[in-house]
Amino acid sequence: MEFVIHLIVSLIPFIIMGLIFTLIMGVIFVFLFFIAKKFVKERNETMEYCRKNGLTFEDTMMTSFPYECKDFKITKKGKERSFYFVVSGKRNNIDFSVMTYKYSDNVPPKESTFLGMKVISRSGSKYRKPDYYATLCVLSADNMKMPHFFIRDESFIMDSLGKMFGGQDINFEEDPDFSKKFVLQGDDEGKIRTFFNSKVRSSFVKFHQKGFVYEAVDKYLFVYNPNSFDKIEKKMQFLADSLKFLPVLMSSENENLN
Repeated sequence: MEFVIHLIVSLIPFIIMGLIFTLIMGVIFVFLFFIAKKFVKERNETMEYCRKNGLTFEDTMMTSFPYECKDFKITKKGKERSFYFVVSGKRNNIDFSVMTYKYSDNVPPKESTFLGMKVISRSGSKYRKPDYYATLCVLSADNMKMPHFFIRDESFIMDSLGKMFGGQDINFEEDPDFSKKFVLQGDDEGKIRTFFNSKVRSSFVKFHQKGFVYEAVDKYLFVYNPNSFDKIEKKMQFLADSLKFLPVLMSSENENLN
């Protein structure tokens, strides 16, 4: 009897550890189950919305971004990137795609060949940084012709330090309100200054929403939103917010900003 009692007592730590392990695994399983369920629900709702509204849907982006946009800062975030749940269509002669943008700062896997076999290996670091999720809107119209520019919110501390080390920020002495709000960069400062006339600057001041980042060249405008949306309706609202800039960017000089 004493032996049985002693055996049970000695097993208690292992039993407790087993229960804790089972509980942890159960929590992880439930978490992954709800994540998968949420993912499937978002996909199905997006597909149904596209079907009802005559839009196209892709699980992942099948085509690459236009060649003119290959060096965009917006689409080069992190080291591992993917674009999925892509909704595309046309609105008022403007082609658009709005999608979920996933990226991380982890080192991507490396491919090598060993004895004729492909070997994929990762960095030796055990810690894996979290993934980031955002929303990206890509707009294009034949009657837009823009120089390359990149524009985002200005951070007083970080951008002040950046300017000390030669960071670019195109300012307009005649428009201090715009210059205080935004960092404006691009390949050809002269063309950017000409393009960013008072109408374009006032449009950004009027319609910009905090956190949005814009990058453009030729007929393409990319709009980055740091938030990721589960609901397709919110993605389409982001599209509507992005479209507000288009009239003043059109080469037709359409000034209707309402």
